[in-house]
Amino acid sequence: MFNLNLLLMSNYRNEVTSSERSIWKNNFAAESGNIFDKFQNTPIVLSKSIYEQICIKYNAHLSIYFGLDNSGNPQVIALPTYKIDELDSNNLSRAWDDITGSDSLFELYSNKSIDINTAKTYLQNWLNNNSNHEFFIRSFIFPRTNFIQIFENQNEDYALLDFGLKKQIKVMTQSCYVNGNPASSPIVADYSWPCPPTCRVNSDLHL
Repeated sequence: MFNLNLLLMSNYRNEVTSSERSIWKNNFAAESGNIFDKFQNTPIVLSKSIYEQICIKYNAHLSIYFGLDNSGNPQVIALPTYKIDELDSNNLSRAWDDITGSDSLFELYSNKSIDINTAKTYLQNWLNNNSNHEFFIRSFIFPRTNFIQIFENQNEDYALLDFGLKKQIKVMTQSCYVNGNPASSPIVADYSWPCPPTCRVNSDLHL
């Protein structure tokens, strides 16, 4: 079974070369019937403005959840997530948790805020259609450090998330233009946590 992992642009952690990235993307493209093809064909772009509203406003990391609307179109929900103190004995079962307030949920394709009920509908559609697929992943946690290089140090306006495959599926992040075209040769790093196995079980979005 393949697991979906995340590759993030950073010159700090777990870097891979641009040639490796190309190989991984080609491997991913060769997989037929991949449930993530819709997300790959419609680039996932995180804007600096949404990064600021999620990561800076809440001093948090970033969660994305995969979803489908009622017509089967891909939706990517983004929101803040934070690490719970592992020394707190009352919280040992939940190392991470999401912030799902009225102003913390965004859909990345529309670049707009959404409410929790809409997010739950998208997620439930994704679960209903794909939870038995060998590539199934419901969400990812992106540590904020991976975006500091793009949005704060390089002062870029957009980050692209795209997919590759090397035994595990990789999702790569680099600076890009608003339409998803890469803005520069990426520095790629594999540094993230997929759900499963790392899930926010007490989150309102863990359906």
